[in-house]
Amino acid sequence: MKNQTKTQITLHMGQWAVSRSQEESLVSPCLGSCVALCLYSLENKIGAMAHVVLPNRNISLTGKNLHPYPDARYADEALTILLDEIFRIVGQKDISIKAKLAGGAQMFKGALSRVPTLDSNQSSSTTKKGFPLIGYKNIVAIKQELLKVNIQLVSNDLGGDHGRTVTFDPLSGEMLVRKIGQSQELLL
Repeated sequence: MKNQTKTQITLHMGQWAVSRSQEESLVSPCLGSCVALCLYSLENKIGAMAHVVLPNRNISLTGKNLHPYPDARYADEALTILLDEIFRIVGQKDISIKAKLAGGAQMFKGALSRVPTLDSNQSSSTTKKGFPLIGYKNIVAIKQELLKVNIQLVSNDLGGDHGRTVTFDPLSGEMLVRKIGQSQELLL
């Protein structure tokens, strides 16, 4: 990131933010199976981030939604929340928006070798040893949501077995990923 003196807005699980300030960066620390969903529009000088925790929310046995309001913890709702707020601030919906993603690690030891490739259509929610595939499911869900609204995913750092901290500059679209136990990587 070019300016390390920016005010950092830290987003924990399920939190989101939209910014137009050149003085702010958005940070999602300690991403394991969670995914940082970053959206930005260079033309409109606006960016957003959500710290996504799960692929979707649970529905009760009666079929009724247990939580009536949109919640950024869930991949299938986080994108809608961010887009609605960006469109509200910009004042129009016909704008060019791009996406960047980081996270979605398989954090349970021994389960990584059983995670399907990100291109496969496996629908199981666990591996053969019973490890949950939350990171993989988060990645698939967010990518599906981006496809539905025709938003281009321009770069990502997804999967693996290591945690990450993501720092995102909402105006430039630069995303710095710090991997636990590894060197820094700048995604442009």
